[in-house]
Amino acid sequence: MDYFNGAGSSEVLMERPAYKADGAINIDLGLRGTYVLHKQHSMFLHLAFARLSREIKASPRVVTASHNLALFTCESLS
Repeated sequence: MDYFNGAGSSEVLMERPAYKADGAINIDLGLRGTYVLHKQHSMFLHLAFARLSREIKASPRVVTASHNLALFTCESLS
């Protein structure tokens, strides 16, 4: 976790102080669904929400407290 959210002494800037991230547990919720249109065509929907832990939110590299994702695809199998 320190690799993504920490800021080592060589990365310190005026607006980014040093920060050591040890470990964290995030809450993630998601929903996935597939609808088959025909034998060779389908649609896929993926919705996700992640709330970041206090340890990650405290990092000077983190801008938001949560992440949202929406993915919609259509597939053709040949």
